[in-house]
Amino acid sequence: MIKKYFQIKFFFFGFLGSFFFPFLAKADSALGGLDKTAEKTGHKGEEGINVGGITDILSGIIQTVLSLLGVLFLLLMIYGGYLYMTARGNEEQLEKAKKIITQTFIGIIIVLAAYAISWFMIDKFGTLTMY
Repeated sequence: MIKKYFQIKFFFFGFLGSFFFPFLAKADSALGGLDKTAEKTGHKGEEGINVGGITDILSGIIQTVLSLLGVLFLLLMIYGGYLYMTARGNEEQLEKAKKIITQTFIGIIIVLAAYAISWFMIDKFGTLTMY
C-alpha cells in the first residue's frame, strides 16, 4: 500500500515538474532574441511574428499532438516492460504486460502512419491556393 502511494506520488510530482521545468531555465529573458531572429529571417511583420497561414498552424498542432503521443508510447512501453519484468511467474500479469506492449506497438505504428499521411498532405496540398 505504501509502495503504491509513493509510486503515484512520484509519478504525479514528476509529471507536474516536467511542465514547470522550462520556467526554471529563465527562457522568458530570451524573448527579445526571438524577436530579433524572427525579424532577420522574415517571419516578423508589422503586427508581430507572422505565423504564415493555416498550413503552418495545422502542422504545428499535428506535430505537437504526435509528439505527445510519442511520449505516451514511451510511458506505456516502460509500464508494460515493468509489468513483464516483475511478473515473477504470474501468468495473468505476464499476459497483461504482453497485451500492453503489443497494443502500444500497434498504436505507434498507427501514429507514425498518421504522421506520414499528414506530412504528405500538408507538403503537397498546403501550398495550393483557391485562386
